[in-house]
Amino acid sequence: MVRLVLINGAPSSGKSTLGRLYSEEPPLGRLDFVLELEAVAGEVGAQFVEIALVSDPDDAVARFTRRAAEPENDEHRAATALQERSGGTKGLVEMHSRLMKVVEARPATRLVVTVEGEIAATYRSLLQQIDR
Repeated sequence: MVRLVLINGAPSSGKSTLGRLYSEEPPLGRLDFVLELEAVAGEVGAQFVEIALVSDPDDAVARFTRRAAEPENDEHRAATALQERSGGTKGLVEMHSRLMKVVEARPATRLVVTVEGEIAATYRSLLQQIDR
């Protein structure tokens, strides 16, 4: 069956890293966006798997701050610039709060707790949530 997977999370939560890992292996926070994706999946007969990468808001801010200080690629630089225009640290905390409200409104959302530096364990958790 075709599967549409949404991995949602705050900046620096690991969306890009885990999504890239998942896309390399076979098979390949906004509520309105989530609802649109769910509708598209239904229209094409795909299973919709909604995943949120979550961590403590203070941890998310600390991770983003460290990454912004030493960006590894253009994605990191772009995310840093966007976040600076969106309220900096305060904006990150607000984004985390909005994400958690979306998650609360969507009880079928599967949660993956992210821990900095624990990429392999987080990826295993992601795979478990996708396949359950």
